[in-house]
Amino acid sequence: MVKIMRNSIFLFILFLLSFETTAKKLRVLFIGNSYIFTNNLPDMLFQIAKSQGDTLVWDGNLIGGFTFANHFSNALTKQKIALGNWDFVILQGQSQEAAFPDWQVNTNTIPFAKKLDSLVNASNACTESQFFMTWGRKNGDASNCAGFPPICTFIGMQNLLRDRYLEMARVSKGSVSPVGEAWRSSIASKPFLELYNPDQSHPIVTGTFLSALVFYQTIFRKNIESNTYKPAGIQDSTATFLLHIAKKTVQDSASKWFTNGRLAKADFTYSIQNNLVQFSNKSFAATDFKWSFGNNNSSIENSPSQIFQAPGVYTVKLRVKNDCKKDSIEKIITILPSTSSKSQQIKAQPFFPNPCQNYLNFKDLHDIQNIEIFDITGRKFLDVKWNHLGLETQHLPSGIYQILVTKRTGVQIHDHFSKW
Repeated sequence: MVKIMRNSIFLFILFLLSFETTAKKLRVLFIGNSYIFTNNLPDMLFQIAKSQGDTLVWDGNLIGGFTFANHFSNALTKQKIALGNWDFVILQGQSQEAAFPDWQVNTNTIPFAKKLDSLVNASNACTESQFFMTWGRKNGDASNCAGFPPICTFIGMQNLLRDRYLEMARVSKGSVSPVGEAWRSSIASKPFLELYNPDQSHPIVTGTFLSALVFYQTIFRKNIESNTYKPAGIQDSTATFLLHIAKKTVQDSASKWFTNGRLAKADFTYSIQNNLVQFSNKSFAATDFKWSFGNNNSSIENSPSQIFQAPGVYTVKLRVKNDCKKDSIEKIITILPSTSSKSQQIKAQPFFPNPCQNYLNFKDLHDIQNIEIFDITGRKFLDVKWNHLGLETQHLPSGIYQILVTKRTGVQIHDHFSKW
């Protein structure tokens, strides 16, 4: 049992995800204590991965009651980290230490979490530290409640654990497995579904299964819905509920859990206006991007826009990479026939003359934030030049062009012009 050290307390303030389907083999090292070895969480994760066609190779140094400082001083922990052949090293502190007063956490917990991550990074710059966000005790930390009231309840303790583990990931360039937040959601949705051992701290099999479902997604970065494994004694309806909780916890707040990690992860969203699609890059830790739009066009922009010449179904693929990892994602988009008439487009034209030769002049030029030009196949011109006189068109070959005008108000106008 760890006790709070009495001292002055100061507050510090802390501040989405698509998954691939290919089979993976990952090596994972678990550094922690009884919250991991109770019910053998790594083996349960191995079984979940196996049911999804994946392979988990794992090892660990799991010693009851160990803190981050204990592990940093432990020779076996250092020896196993130093092997350097890990895809992930899971770092978990003693169950109370990250929920103590700020001065204590900032002195005795976060610095040693960062030191452990430094050992991981020194052994292999492409191994990602992932912090195991644990759960608050069922009725709070009764042994320390009098000295620090915020931990007198599960919610109060869980709020502190969430914030501190996110801070560890931020300062260490690591990711987070939000197990405690999944427990919070399960308790809120089904308070009578027991996750705790009678000691109100350690998990029973149900709690460990929920934890393993969260870990599968944060380590393998894949959708959990193909999982067919459930531990003996857990009903099908309970397994389905826990799977839903784990999926929602990880995917709905992916930017919180993965944004500080070292491994590139591809993701994007998009919006469609007629045949114009604006893509928004939501990838994590990536430095290079390559888009394929399914219409023979491509782009290396961060968040490109693309005009699709014909209605249809297109497969858009984003490939990303950094010095450690490559990743990709595909999404299907459907372009419907445009409902706007030609006469409406001509009436709304904010430019003249049309056809043009050297310049395309604009009405209310001061209201324009950006201009993008596409040829009739939807390929974007990257050397668009415009000034106070209008758009320079003398360098364009003769033909018909599509134009996207973005006003400072955010309004976008999509139209056509001819160059002769």
